[in-house]
Amino acid sequence: MLSKLSRGHVIKTLNDYNMLEFEVDEPFDRKSIDLLSTHSLFYILFEKLNGSYMPIANSFSPYLGNDLSYILKYKGKTNEAFTLMLINMARFSTDFFAEERLNILDPMCARGTALFQAANLGFDVFGTDIVKQDISELDKYFKKYLEFHRYKHSFEKKSYPVGKKPVMVSEYTFANDAQVYKAGNVHMLKSAVCDCGDIRYVFPKTKFHILTADLPYGIQHSAGTERFDMLLKRVLPSWKSVMAKGGALALSFNTYTLKTETVKELLDKAGFTVMDGKDYDTNLHRVEQAINRDLVVALNK
Repeated sequence: MLSKLSRGHVIKTLNDYNMLEFEVDEPFDRKSIDLLSTHSLFYILFEKLNGSYMPIANSFSPYLGNDLSYILKYKGKTNEAFTLMLINMARFSTDFFAEERLNILDPMCARGTALFQAANLGFDVFGTDIVKQDISELDKYFKKYLEFHRYKHSFEKKSYPVGKKPVMVSEYTFANDAQVYKAGNVHMLKSAVCDCGDIRYVFPKTKFHILTADLPYGIQHSAGTERFDMLLKRVLPSWKSVMAKGGALALSFNTYTLKTETVKELLDKAGFTVMDGKDYDTNLHRVEQAINRDLVVALNK
């Protein structure tokens, strides 16, 4: 993110106060400050003047509310800050990082943490999951959230043919301001219960700038008992077909069940360009005793 916004200048230091210090040739413009404010661990931005740190105001605020991603609790939920980091790793690798309105897909969305984080960035969000209960809880929670905060919205269910069995898609349109909604400048959240390889049929007219997925650490997300490597081999061509040129995907996974090199090899064979370098190869970290998590970013060139 910093290399994009600071036009390639090198980060200087990471000091003892968890403050990242970096240099730029000229002050950030307003848009760059707001983009920097979407960092997953952002707290406050300072400008160093004559040895003193002066806070810089930013005008970015979540599209709906800071609490959207945090209220819904469930077993196996991915950390909200890590989820935002995953989105940003993909976003700032794309050709579209500075655009305000992007389409993001999470094909293994569970109960929607990534969708809610992306919705607060002002994106249109799409998710699928094989577990019916997860999508049901996602829909129920999001509906209650919109109603409680009195956001103008509409909801409908549409059916899309996938083989011999139709897939029902829940479609929300909403805005954080009544006048904006009335003017038709609405955002979307769509969710469906389906196999993650059927994306091209479920959202047939949509091209995605970002695709993110925190691959499950032991729960199957396709029919049968398909191994994770075989699952990715099967679904990656489908995921690639729905992505915009210049878009990016970011996948996180447990290296005890799926090796990093295996993921990179599968992405390469599917036609993606795997990103490398210090920003992409230093993210391996321990979550708990049975989970060692890594992530890989790849472009759809």
